[in-house]
Amino acid sequence: INPTGLVMLYTFRQFERHWGSRRFGAFLFLAKTLSTALNFGALTFLRTRTSSRIPEITGGPYGLIFATLVQYYFDIPPTAPMRVLGISTSQKSFTYLMAMQLLISAPPQSLIASASGILVGLAYRSKLLGLRGFRLPGFLDALFSAIFMPVLATEPSPRHQQGVNAQHPGPASPEMSPGARQAQQGTQGYRDTLLGEDYGPGWNANLHRRNPAPQPRRNDAEAMATLEGMGFVDRARNQRLLDVYNGDVNRVLDELVG
Repeated sequence: INPTGLVMLYTFRQFERHWGSRRFGAFLFLAKTLSTALNFGALTFLRTRTSSRIPEITGGPYGLIFATLVQYYFDIPPTAPMRVLGISTSQKSFTYLMAMQLLISAPPQSLIASASGILVGLAYRSKLLGLRGFRLPGFLDALFSAIFMPVLATEPSPRHQQGVNAQHPGPASPEMSPGARQAQQGTQGYRDTLLGEDYGPGWNANLHRRNPAPQPRRNDAEAMATLEGMGFVDRARNQRLLDVYNGDVNRVLDELVG
């Protein structure tokens, strides 16, 4: 697949956040399986029923990309409106231009592969077929998380870890030098003397529970502007959802477009 397709797949990553991993995983499976079946059927028909000599269908995730493009068209509102040469456009226009480039990249094979994806995308939205109710089984979700999360998870930086250790020192390690162990024990004794005997292990958590830090007041102005810029202009509804989801714009968008 060419770089245009990779950029489009990266653009469509937002559906995993909107739908959740189980629904998004089921959609990927359905889109790839059904579009492959349609490609095979179209190729068989053209070879047996027509004089066409198409050797094969264009390889790559064309079906997956164009099936997701259908969901992108219906579910994602336009953002960053602009005018180019007097024509009103938005950020979505560039995604459609990339899709057009893929559509005509290797005709007629790319046209067939793209059409299969569009048909699958429309079928997924059909209430008659009920495909939107499919979810990835929980055991597969747990399996993939166990396999890929250790690879994809971001490890904390050494500087951050050192800061955490400095704020919450643990028990003396057997590998510590005698001087370092004595210094840590002295610090522990000074803390107990200063705070009293009521503070045993976990005294810091108890202190925070007794004197909770004041929560900063949430400012929804930026979130409200983002929602209105994406076409959701009902301020009362937007504010109600922001209150429900504690200002999380992504969860609000999931509720609005779901």
